[in-house]
Amino acid sequence: MALAQRRKGSGTDVTASKNDKQHLPLCEQEWDSERLLDAIHWLRHALSLVCGLIWGIFPFTGLPFLFGYVALNCIAVLLFYRGYLDLDPDEYGGHAILQGEGFMASIALFVLIW
Repeated sequence: MALAQRRKGSGTDVTASKNDKQHLPLCEQEWDSERLLDAIHWLRHALSLVCGLIWGIFPFTGLPFLFGYVALNCIAVLLFYRGYLDLDPDEYGGHAILQGEGFMASIALFVLIW
């Protein structure tokens, strides 16, 4: 949508094709609810994998490091949809839906790898 508006403003009235939309940066693409929830789910899993390996390689043990991971997980997702994508969470069901997507599965993956 933003690409079509930019092209309109430059004097040519050309709408962006589907192929052009795929090459836009993530923050400029339009997000439907299902696609956003999938992206959040896989972001959490990637973060779980990386943090689980780091926590496991270094001698990070105990409840404070588990709570630290949970806080990092929630903050990363919040920064993704509010900071990077600049989306209104109410359009996608609210913060509870977005923060809950894939949360328990990512905790299980983190503990398994840790």
